[in-house]
Amino acid sequence: MSRRILAPNTSSVPSYITSTLNNKVVVWALQNTAQLNVPPGPHTVFHLFRKAISSEVYGVPPDALQKKGTLPLGSGVNPRVFEMLATNEHRMQQVTFADGKLWSAVTTGLTSPGVTDVKPGIAWFSLEVEAEDGHLAASMDRQGYVALANGAVFFPALGVTSDGNTAIGFSVSSSTRFPSTGYVNLRENGAGKIHIAGVGVNSEDGFTGYPAEGGPPPCASATLWEARWGDYGAAAVDADGSIWLAGEYIGPRPRTLVANWGTFITRLRSGSDE
Repeated sequence: MSRRILAPNTSSVPSYITSTLNNKVVVWALQNTAQLNVPPGPHTVFHLFRKAISSEVYGVPPDALQKKGTLPLGSGVNPRVFEMLATNEHRMQQVTFADGKLWSAVTTGLTSPGVTDVKPGIAWFSLEVEAEDGHLAASMDRQGYVALANGAVFFPALGVTSDGNTAIGFSVSSSTRFPSTGYVNLRENGAGKIHIAGVGVNSEDGFTGYPAEGGPPPCASATLWEARWGDYGAAAVDADGSIWLAGEYIGPRPRTLVANWGTFITRLRSGSDE
């Protein structure tokens, strides 16, 4: 009997509920998927299974600060407004299945040692799963966090090869760093050091964060507004075992009138330690 193991899922929570915390992920499995290849009939039956797994705590993150640079659009339409980067909520956007494990990561609110303010960070998970006829078994294999001192990491995308090499790509910013991209390698003892891949060269200065351009309500004050950010980051693995990571940043290419964001793509070659 054929089977299909589906992604772990976290509950979708509106981004304005900033106090919400979760400590579970959910695995879904759909069995009898071979019947999707033929027209349905009176004997077509699918089996859907769900299993909740206890996990580390994660929750809705705050928006991310960015360094202030030149603002060609903002200085003209809303000169008193500065944009923060939307981190959305703690939903999973991409899940990878490799060697009997489901891997994923979410943006979460975190604090660092010696720092009291909550900032955007990353929670990642690896679950062992087994789906047999009429049965689903799942358990937490590994999990952990990624955080940057005096900065934010957010919108993670996790890639894992068939032999277990794993990396997480993400956006990076702070009050002293323009929006950039970075990555970490995951090892048996957790995440390695953060590497900056695509170095940002200016502030986010797009129409989504300015009230005069139809932006959302203020996220922090009358002068700090939320700009849409990198919810299309992704990870992929190619035939030679390389991990490709795509994330949003502010790069050096010419901007349009109303936007200046770009996508930076990182290739991590198979066998390289960093």
